[in-house]
Amino acid sequence: MDLSSILDFARPQVKDMLRVQGTLWLGSHAGLFRLDDQRLVAAEGWSDGEIKALGPAPLGFYVAIKRGKCCEVHRCGADGRSLDLLPALTASDLKCVSGLRSVWAGAKKGVYRLRDKAWQPVYVQDSCEVARVEEREDGIWVFCKKHGPEMTPAVLRSKDDGATWETLWTGAYHDAVLAASPALAVTRWRHKVKSGENGKYKKTPITAAVLLADGKLAVLDGHKLRIERPGHSTIEAKHPVFAEAEHLDLERGRAIVAGGQGAYSVDLTNGTVLDLFSGHPVPDHSYHIKKLYALKPDSFLAATSFGTFRSVDKGDTWAPVSGDWTVHDSEGLARAEDGTFFLACQRGLFASRDDGLSWKHEKFDAVSEFWLELTGITAFAGGVALSSKNGLYLWRAEEPKLLRRVESLGALRVSLVTPSAEALLAVAEDRGVYRVEPGTGQTHKLGVLPASAGEVGALWEERGIPWVQAQWGVFVLRDAGFVACPLPSTEGPWHGQATTNGVLLWNAARAWLRKNEGWASVEGWPGGPIKKVVLASGGAYVLATDRKTIYRLPVSESGLVGASH
Repeated sequence: MDLSSILDFARPQVKDMLRVQGTLWLGSHAGLFRLDDQRLVAAEGWSDGEIKALGPAPLGFYVAIKRGKCCEVHRCGADGRSLDLLPALTASDLKCVSGLRSVWAGAKKGVYRLRDKAWQPVYVQDSCEVARVEEREDGIWVFCKKHGPEMTPAVLRSKDDGATWETLWTGAYHDAVLAASPALAVTRWRHKVKSGENGKYKKTPITAAVLLADGKLAVLDGHKLRIERPGHSTIEAKHPVFAEAEHLDLERGRAIVAGGQGAYSVDLTNGTVLDLFSGHPVPDHSYHIKKLYALKPDSFLAATSFGTFRSVDKGDTWAPVSGDWTVHDSEGLARAEDGTFFLACQRGLFASRDDGLSWKHEKFDAVSEFWLELTGITAFAGGVALSSKNGLYLWRAEEPKLLRRVESLGALRVSLVTPSAEALLAVAEDRGVYRVEPGTGQTHKLGVLPASAGEVGALWEERGIPWVQAQWGVFVLRDAGFVACPLPSTEGPWHGQATTNGVLLWNAARAWLRKNEGWASVEGWPGGPIKKVVLASGGAYVLATDRKTIYRLPVSESGLVGASH
């Protein structure tokens, strides 16, 4: 298997950008870089970790870098050299760092300030995940990804150095505030929202926004870069690589666009796009192979942090797909009755009518709830079902511009949906397993999974009976509810995948395919942190990824172990 056909396109994930004394710095999983005209120059001493955040500091800037299990915070000079090492924070907690007067850190559970060489809580609660902290003339601004009992985005401000806080902006779940002033907010799904107004939802997501003092607004809107100028015409450039980028900077007739796909310079006079990381080494910890899907026999799709690729030769070689977006943050693939493939992504639905060669962004009318993080997809007679963090939606070929929510499930988070005999099966956040009639939208709760089951990974039916794979076991519906089944090993946690090609179960050491009411072992399983797998048509082999490479492994019929029920 030759992965160079994918890895030649790999680019480091850029996690933050910051302009310091006129110089633009980029923090990435491959190190720290400064932009010198149209060329990225690597700063020494940062290539051995994953940079998580950059923040302004007096006469320089802060760099938060993950090394091991902790996140080091360095105060650097304007040349990018470390001057001081601040106290460490848990790597999974730290989200941002900033400090021109005091040093602030945003974390998964609130805001901290550095005092007496220790991080002290200033505004901390379980329901406060901070994305950004800014020191402004009118106080400390905190942009929260999740806040309050409803875990909705919010912007907080303190005018007394953190003693008290007020909420300036709040919105619906997943409608993050990307930029804000006291009078205006730019959100992911509502574009510009004035104070006291609700705004209108859009069909494409805004992933980055910059509000400038002269009234200009620059946004990344799907695959469009748009600069709105009061009293002047809007500047717009389009490119598939812009989609899903989370960082944007403007300077002297050009824009810098960056994210998981790397970094790109955009000439605003002619729309030319330059790949800034071209020719730079890309360490294997700086990118991710995220998902694998089966299209047709021996034909597959791979979704990565830097693009989406197709193979038609069992995964031996790969080629980039074409379409509206380069990066697809995907959660599931389904094939409709007419042969159209639908790829459900967190912020949109994409369709391919040429067996995965190209993908078109589908847009819908009358979706008042907008895209609230899709979690999965499955096909049924006449349409597809989309599970999301805000309910279950149905799309029918006879109404191609409409999505309808299954109102009996309401806004419950639906983690999985799969086909059933003339119906659908779904698992919701209440641990309930539901049968859903796609024709009427009626639901019937079949049972509830044990609280000890953990996160659900796969859902399928055998002889009309629902089965569920969860983090700590496999469960089947009996008269008394869902009960645990014997497994081919005692070592959890468990991972699983159920598709029309079959059911695969694996742990840290081995993997098994569900066959004849038993489990057939997968030969040569690499073990370790295998994240995603896909089963080939016919069940002869699987493709698996640990996020860095792709393995093709045969399934052994002779390895069949006893029936699990």
